[in-house]
Amino acid sequence: MLLNNKLQLIINEYKEIIDTLLPDEFPISYICKKTGMTRQGVRAKLITNYEPGDDFYKRGNAIYISKRVTFQLLKIGGND
Repeated sequence: MLLNNKLQLIINEYKEIIDTLLPDEFPISYICKKTGMTRQGVRAKLITNYEPGDDFYKRGNAIYISKRVTFQLLKIGGND
């Protein structure tokens, strides 16, 4: 049990480090560059699968995506 508690503490510390190092939002262009998807493809995926305002939003002329959704999109990439 002690080992599990230590592992959980280490995992939580790493989560905190990652949260402080990465921004809370990413522009749609970041996803396009990393996955090779088109802007239209990313937009379609966002509109179909995620909540506007919570998961992504428009600021000025740019679309920004939450950290959580960004990681999901990077994980699946352009493999549809």
